[in-house]
Amino acid sequence: MKRSTATIENIAPPTSRDLGGVRVSLVEVRFRLDADDQSSIATQASFEELDKVWGVSPDTGKLWHQDWSNSVYPVENGVFVATLPADPSWKIGKKFPVILPNVPE
Repeated sequence: MKRSTATIENIAPPTSRDLGGVRVSLVEVRFRLDADDQSSIATQASFEELDKVWGVSPDTGKLWHQDWSNSVYPVENGVFVATLPADPSWKIGKKFPVILPNVPE
């Protein structure tokens, strides 16, 4: 398992989804691994620290929570796409710590 960083390359327009009675706006975010980790050996990536509460049900006021660091995304040619809650803090060029579970340190 190796620690690395991934940079946001592109953000798709948000779409609204109902997840168990909670409306959540989601976006597809395209990430590129650091140049050192773009070899074909990296086939999976997960976020090291991406745990937030997102979404509020208009009917019940319930918060919807997802631990994004438990999700594993397939990597192809150093790129992976994650469907994440829409957030104004997502910016092209922003870096995030990731874990590459199938790459030795």
